[in-house]
Amino acid sequence: MNNFKIHSLLLLIAIGTTFFTVQGQQNLTLYGMSELGQAKYLNPGFEIKNKFTMSLPLGFQNFYATNNGFRMNQLFVPRATGDSSDFKLDLAIKAMKDQNFIGLDATSELFSLGLKVGKRNFFSFSVLNKSQVSFHYPKDIFSLAFYGNGSPQLLGKRANLDGLGVEATSYMEYGVGFTRTINDKLTVGTRVKLLGGIANIHTETSQLGLTTDSIDFDLTLDGKFDIRSSNTLYFTDSNTTVDPSDMIGFKNKGFGLDLGASYKLTDKISLSASVIDLGFISWQANIKNYQSNAINYTFQGVNLNDFLNDSANVEEELLDTLGKIFNYQSNNTAYRTGLYTRFYVGGVYNLNKWLSASVTVYNAINQSKYTFGTAVGLNMHLKNWFSLSMNYSAIGRSANNVGFGIRLKAGPTQFYIMSDNVLVALNPSGAKNAHLSFGMNIVINSKQSKTEAAPASK
Repeated sequence: MNNFKIHSLLLLIAIGTTFFTVQGQQNLTLYGMSELGQAKYLNPGFEIKNKFTMSLPLGFQNFYATNNGFRMNQLFVPRATGDSSDFKLDLAIKAMKDQNFIGLDATSELFSLGLKVGKRNFFSFSVLNKSQVSFHYPKDIFSLAFYGNGSPQLLGKRANLDGLGVEATSYMEYGVGFTRTINDKLTVGTRVKLLGGIANIHTETSQLGLTTDSIDFDLTLDGKFDIRSSNTLYFTDSNTTVDPSDMIGFKNKGFGLDLGASYKLTDKISLSASVIDLGFISWQANIKNYQSNAINYTFQGVNLNDFLNDSANVEEELLDTLGKIFNYQSNNTAYRTGLYTRFYVGGVYNLNKWLSASVTVYNAINQSKYTFGTAVGLNMHLKNWFSLSMNYSAIGRSANNVGFGIRLKAGPTQFYIMSDNVLVALNPSGAKNAHLSFGMNIVINSKQSKTEAAPASK
């Protein structure tokens, strides 16, 4: 077996993961701007002061990217002079944990409508498209590529490639929301969501290891995999005809639920909590699943005389052996995946009528993997037509995120733009997270909000 080819292939795979066009969005800045109608996507229990809201064709647009393993300036280190950089994969490896991920999360609000009925009830309806991609990679895939299987770091040890896999999903969300002001202190809300799955790739099982014997250098490969997918041919085969009912219909049906509440503890202190995206999607359209048997194979090398006498036959035997090792079965069995469930807990202290301080704690669960974040911020509601939000947050393995958001209102038209990490614009190669949200609304205020400015956040 050509060691150079193996080493080069692994290096290309490892480097390629760093450019994987990037798991889940936090929107910590939006949570602090509860006067925006889109804050209901994070907590349907926020009190709604507007009488009527409607998103324009350019509704809520949200994009989030992350790589929690390393920063790009740890992989490409700038030289002291000039504009060039040195490739330092060893520095990136030192920054990684045993398990890491690169992720992309995008949400596009196609339509949203909200209406206040009476003094205590607010109803809403929204249509969103959500897409999420995450690539999970173990540290050892980079170590194997950079140091080699015969290096002191790996010789006689199992290179742990467990967990290597992709999670990708895209779906339509049709949500109906209801917010009820119980009394002057408590507001509760919920959003019930019907989901239509567009496409999915799900890595149910990914176990893979490579051990190099420290005495005779035999290679032992072990593991198994179980990969499930729906509708992926639409993205990989140009000859496949797209059935619109598969893409935006309900052949892949799902259900989601959001719950939230906010409570005014005192005139100055408000508390809130929510759970977002409890639910699942059942994938049934154009299913392609791939499952392997348990793999345990030891490669003891190639007989040099056989290779010199008949290299073509030896290579054919090797390929046949590899095919048997990675033998898998395919099926079309329907399967179910859970949503990217998130939890928020927030507290606001009103310093005066236009300025408040806030703390937000965030936790997310996706495929038994957890992401934790927290933010402290200041929220300024200077005028009925103008508000600002600033925060500092620690998300996952990144603790240097500065968020900023602004809301402007001209007549009935409301504009907003925000980011959980504006520093990425100044130093993109030094950031682990990138985030941007923006959009427009048509808003009709209630009589109360026209005559007096509300506190910065509830």
